[in-house]
Amino acid sequence: YMGRKKSPHWTQVHDLTVDMDYFQRHQHPGPGDCISWAAGKHAQGYGMIGAFREDGTKIMTTVHRVVARLKYDEPLESSQMVVHSCGNLNCCNPDHIEKGDRQTIINYRRKHGRFTSGWKKTKLKHPRKP
Repeated sequence: YMGRKKSPHWTQVHDLTVDMDYFQRHQHPGPGDCISWAAGKHAQGYGMIGAFREDGTKIMTTVHRVVARLKYDEPLESSQMVVHSCGNLNCCNPDHIEKGDRQTIINYRRKHGRFTSGWKKTKLKHPRKP
């Protein structure tokens, strides 16, 4: 996918250029009123899409960050956080995507039962042997 040249479907989305035909083709009804991303996914479950930066560099970015650029009609700083209010990391429904800060993310993770703090998380994944 990333090897393809820019086609007429490539559209400027503020600081990125995205193949909007590909973007629209890979959105499908999901659980509840979520819209699921049906193409490549990050190991953590986030939808991924190829894009070009303004300098022409090819990158992979998360779909929810592209959706946030479209929804808020502005570019995102790399430090700007984007949150899934539904708790579905694969969701690309603009109604479920919000800009936020670290506390916003923690609040939504708690709400959806996906929050563990440092020690507990480490202990659960890597129990120490006596």
